[in-house]
Amino acid sequence: MKHYYKYILITLLAVMALPLFVLADTREELLGRILIQVEKNGEAWYVNPDNGLRYFMGRPYDAFQLMRGFGLGITNENLNKIPIGLIAQSGDDTDKDGLVDLLEEAIKSNKLKIDSDGDGYNDKEEVLNGYNPNGAGKFPLMPVDQDLINRLKGNILLQVEDQGQAWYVSPVNGQRYFLGRPVHAFEIMRGLGLGITDKDLANIEAGSL
Repeated sequence: MKHYYKYILITLLAVMALPLFVLADTREELLGRILIQVEKNGEAWYVNPDNGLRYFMGRPYDAFQLMRGFGLGITNENLNKIPIGLIAQSGDDTDKDGLVDLLEEAIKSNKLKIDSDGDGYNDKEEVLNGYNPNGAGKFPLMPVDQDLINRLKGNILLQVEDQGQAWYVSPVNGQRYFLGRPVHAFEIMRGLGLGITDKDLANIEAGSL
């Protein structure tokens, strides 16, 4: 009988502890994510992967400033080891190739030519498939450093060797998304955001800058 009660006690303790482990796993999965408060007015929060705190993103300008405020400097060499992700972005697209001019300036492709390197593949097609849009001929896949990507998932990166252009590395697919202007930060927020309930959001401590 004593063994029976001991078994019941251990089982109850395990069941009571289960939500804590589930919560811990959930928090780990949300590091670096952009969360959308779906039960209210769609407020957005960024979960800083360094401290696990959530930060209110507010208006497009506020979101842009917040995301840049958490930026980590990165060399062009290392940045090029992270594949580029694309979502619909507003802004001028002079050559109508599907890449906004600001993005083309950041990756050094020609915003006046659909096919910057003249290899028969348009710039957007090359970027989507991991090819270099700036070289002659059909290039091999750009070098990808998966270890680097895993370390930087969820972070904001700043091109310190250029003009400080900002990129967001999605913790979901490991691709980097361009943050050219405040409106782009807002588009990233809406395009890559994950819906969350008020109850689940309350389990993540809020931070302030």
